[in-house]
Amino acid sequence: MFLDGSIIIPTIAGLPLNLTAKGTSSLHLKSKTKINLGEFLTNGKASVEAELYPSATLKVSGVMSVDAFVTKTGLKSITKVHTSTFIGGSIDIQGTKLAKVQIKIPKEKLEIFDATVEFFTYKSGHFKELGTYQKLENIDLCTPKSLTDVFGLEACGRVSYHHGRNKGDPSWVFAGPSKAQLVFRKMDEFDNLIFKYTWTVNDKNQAKGILNDIHFIYDTPGSSVNRKTIASVKYDDHNTYFDVDLIVPAKNIKLGFKYDWKPDKKRITADISIDNTDILRLTQSILKQRNKYEGVSRLVYYDSEIVNWFGTLYSKSGKYSLDANLLSKFHDKIKISGDVTKLKSEDKIKIVGKIISSYLNMDMSSNCRISENVYSVKGNADYQIFNGKSNRIDLAGKISKTAQGELETHNVYLDCNLSQFPQLRSKIEWEMQTSPGFINNDGKVTVGETEWLVEQQTKSFATPEDQELLLKFRIAAPSRDREYSFLFHHTATMDDNFNKLSVKLNKDLWFDIYAKHEYNLSPYKYFVEGGLRYPTRDLKGKLNISE
Repeated sequence: MFLDGSIIIPTIAGLPLNLTAKGTSSLHLKSKTKINLGEFLTNGKASVEAELYPSATLKVSGVMSVDAFVTKTGLKSITKVHTSTFIGGSIDIQGTKLAKVQIKIPKEKLEIFDATVEFFTYKSGHFKELGTYQKLENIDLCTPKSLTDVFGLEACGRVSYHHGRNKGDPSWVFAGPSKAQLVFRKMDEFDNLIFKYTWTVNDKNQAKGILNDIHFIYDTPGSSVNRKTIASVKYDDHNTYFDVDLIVPAKNIKLGFKYDWKPDKKRITADISIDNTDILRLTQSILKQRNKYEGVSRLVYYDSEIVNWFGTLYSKSGKYSLDANLLSKFHDKIKISGDVTKLKSEDKIKIVGKIISSYLNMDMSSNCRISENVYSVKGNADYQIFNGKSNRIDLAGKISKTAQGELETHNVYLDCNLSQFPQLRSKIEWEMQTSPGFINNDGKVTVGETEWLVEQQTKSFATPEDQELLLKFRIAAPSRDREYSFLFHHTATMDDNFNKLSVKLNKDLWFDIYAKHEYNLSPYKYFVEGGLRYPTRDLKGKLNISE
């Protein structure tokens, strides 16, 4: 007994109120152990075998009573916590590279925790269990079936309590008796759980470096279901190889991820398989051989091949050749082939290619020039859509760059003509100039008979003496009588400043507004001017005071 006490309190009715509390506890432990630590400090080997049968009970009771000598009444509460379980097994350790844990589970059910709270009332010379009209609530929780199938164990908890029905009733503490329980149950015929961990190091292949192989194994020997779950991790010390695998036979699940990235072999694979069905399988690989590269890109989803692209790139002196095949669930086979040949001139190359499929056939040829400041291309392509009439695309383009001090100028020219749609012949002429705090774009885009002009300029700088900010944008199609523009300009010096805002949406919807201010002490001058201009109106105002 760890608690025994009482308090008697006089009441206004002249009858004593007796408060009594008692607490008892019991603990029982039965054990068998065998420990071997003789080689632990020298080579890290150790073994431990143990069987523990612990049980414990804790009981606390409280009584509140009033004795009127002729009659007696009172309330009593009893709280009880009990545990009775079994812990047994063995541990074998060999340094940091090997460990095996075996846990014995001889019982079908292990009572981890059991607690009750009960209430009694004193009647007819003894205490009787107190009933309640409050609502009984039960909460039952168990581990998900998927975890139970994998580990062969089920953990369940149950909580029972009473909840007040009306406002002002106790929420649950004093609403009525309550219970709580936590148990583990075996869901199959086995007596042991085995956890095994191994870490091996292989340094026999110097080219690959040191290969680390880490394995985790969980098993329930003797069970009717194969639960030998294996998780493994392999990696090298060069950070070029990484392999992860997980096998869960109880649910027929296999997960894998492999990363192998070496100069002559680059490969990434990932797969998820459930019930012998490929839920997801992804393969990306590039294999380098003498004068060629082989590439594969494959995606499988629920045993259906979504993408299967594979091809070979051949490399010879001054020439690259491609032969590729694209297969997919969403399209028929597409075959792509082509050559890139370097011509005698160092900066010129020739590109030819072919696409063959059920909905597009194309033959293309082009000549390109690539230098430090110029890239140009001129070529054509003959194509057929769904084996229809043959059409032609002519393409010419050029990109150049020049520099003068901090000012860089980029010019872009592109001309595209489709024989199938001559009315959509398109041309782009663009010039961009950049320097610190300055960007200017002037462009012309032509589609058929329509020509669009684009102007954009940004300027910004600030010094202790003056500053300027310019934001300008304009787009216009003269043939369609359309123009859109925006302008904001701000300048300031020690003696004056100027601000202007201009917006134009069409020829009948536009406005300009500006304000100018000048100030000088010797000779004295104070000048202010402002204006507003919009269709049919031009308003100005100014004030000038000077000596």
